[in-house]
Amino acid sequence: MTKPGNHHPNKKLQTKIAVPITIHLSLIVKGFDHGTSHSLIVPVWLHHQDNPKDKVKVYALLDEQSDACFIKESTLIALGVDGPEVDLELSTVLGQKTITSKRVIGLTVRGVNETTEITLPRTYTRNVIPARRSQIPRHDTALKWPHLESIASHLMPLDTEAEVGLLIGANCARAIKPHARGDPWK
Repeated sequence: MTKPGNHHPNKKLQTKIAVPITIHLSLIVKGFDHGTSHSLIVPVWLHHQDNPKDKVKVYALLDEQSDACFIKESTLIALGVDGPEVDLELSTVLGQKTITSKRVIGLTVRGVNETTEITLPRTYTRNVIPARRSQIPRHDTALKWPHLESIASHLMPLDTEAEVGLLIGANCARAIKPHARGDPWK
């Protein structure tokens, strides 16, 4: 570290400049002329336990690195649900920040082609869920990979009307963990 008035005349004084950095991992798909990346994003039906008939179809980002669940504010409005404001300490690789959010209890989710409903733990609102529509897994991409061909027919067609409106964190492992018959996580 160089201190004022204490630097050597032959050494240049270094200035630090903050540069925004975006980290993006891509998997390159044969037959595409650009990189394609996909995340664990699945279509789900979402409703509040007090009103199961008023449901919305959204995409849910399954994020094992988050320790909480988040709902996009516009999705919460579409459900007609509200919750009390809370201050939330949000930590990311960029640092910690206190934000104002709403806490929602009683949200229930199920896969579009599933019958099992899962009640989400406390869920917090955000203006944005950090996922792009281009990251939603697609049938045609799975067909490009021999080890994924067998699941390609199970991928739902892209729903252009549904938004990425939910992030399900590791505190709801039951929704993230793949289920198999006799699985102790069920």
